[in-house]
Amino acid sequence: MANQRPGTPPPRYSIASASSEALLQQPLAPTEHSASEQFRHSQGLQQDQISDININNTGDDVDDDENTKSLHPQPRHRSRRRRTLLIRLLIASVIILALLLLLGIYKLVYNSRKRPEPPMPRKVMTNFPDPGLLEYNGTWYAFGTNPTSDDDGTKFHVPIATAVGGGRDDDDGGFFGEWKHTGRDALPELAMWETKRDHWAPDVLTRADGRHLLYYSGELDVWRRHYCIGVALSETADPLGPYKPEGTYLACPSEHGGGIHPSAITDTDGTIYLVYKGDGNSMNRYPSGSDSSECTNAIRPLRSTPLLLQQMKAGGLRADGEAVQILDRVEKEDGPLVEAPSLIRSAQGVYFLFYSSHCSNSRAYDVKYATAKEITGPYVKAGKPLLKTGDFGLLAPGGASVSKDGGKIAFHADCGEEGKCMWVAGVEIDGLEARIVPSPS
Repeated sequence: MANQRPGTPPPRYSIASASSEALLQQPLAPTEHSASEQFRHSQGLQQDQISDININNTGDDVDDDENTKSLHPQPRHRSRRRRTLLIRLLIASVIILALLLLLGIYKLVYNSRKRPEPPMPRKVMTNFPDPGLLEYNGTWYAFGTNPTSDDDGTKFHVPIATAVGGGRDDDDGGFFGEWKHTGRDALPELAMWETKRDHWAPDVLTRADGRHLLYYSGELDVWRRHYCIGVALSETADPLGPYKPEGTYLACPSEHGGGIHPSAITDTDGTIYLVYKGDGNSMNRYPSGSDSSECTNAIRPLRSTPLLLQQMKAGGLRADGEAVQILDRVEKEDGPLVEAPSLIRSAQGVYFLFYSSHCSNSRAYDVKYATAKEITGPYVKAGKPLLKTGDFGLLAPGGASVSKDGGKIAFHADCGEEGKCMWVAGVEIDGLEARIVPSPS
């Protein structure tokens, strides 16, 4: 302490510092390694591990190469498979071509042996609109709208055409035979309630006693340009008549402007029903008469033109109760009217109501149909027309009459200077569908 320089602080000692110095002065034990040796030792281990990993990876690569070779065949194997596949495809193509060739030969032979089908439809009469079909003892009759004329210029209230024969090999047109105008008037005498003009869309039904009922529409003498339904009875069993009209009209619904286009059917229980059009469009004309393009249904709201079903008393000369509506026009589908009904019952027990829509003097005129399970309906309209402009080259087909067995149809279409020509065709009914065919099934 005496030798300490003045102003110099005395040294500081502790037990910990003394111990540390003692430890540093002790020699290292022979089993311990220095830090550098430990580092070199660890580096050596890492190198050995890396070498082991490389060796293992090298072995795996060899195995992968062998697996790859086994999964992917050599190009020579691929070529063999391709050749095999091409050969199989070639054989299959040859077989298919041979089958198609045999099928074509069969069709040619089959068609060459088939009987020639009559054209469909076939024009049989000029200036004979709204034909009403009747088959009696093997002869077909058509009763038409007047006016029309025979070669001598004679006018008829209800003209008649007939067709005899009609075998499949008939040169005159097939199943209907050759149609000819009879030159006779089915209704030579008229009732007091009607005028001499415009006897439209007649229909004839054979009664159980063999005599025939002629239903027609005539112009009401006290209400001109409006029509009522008349009925006449044949004097004998000859469908040519003459027919004697009843003294009063059968039906004339004034709320609908009268009635036109009657069509009769005998139901399964023997009851006669009559369906006709309520002529509502006749009450909706412009005074100037400039509305002919709209069939006189020109002033909105447009009038209803219902198809009415009337049950008849025994004998078919008197109505039994009130008529019921079974169909009416839908403007978007039918335009200003529906008309010209023809009602039949199919072999499957389905009632088919054929009718026309739109104006008869327009290209939109057509033949449609609706079906029902009961004669009183409800009737469901088919999704598309049976006949329309463009079908078979026809223009404005309509005013159709379907035979009672549902196998034949007669209708008119516009023939220009020849007027409304009468056409005939076959009808095939299957379930709820009807279609035009070359000949009846």
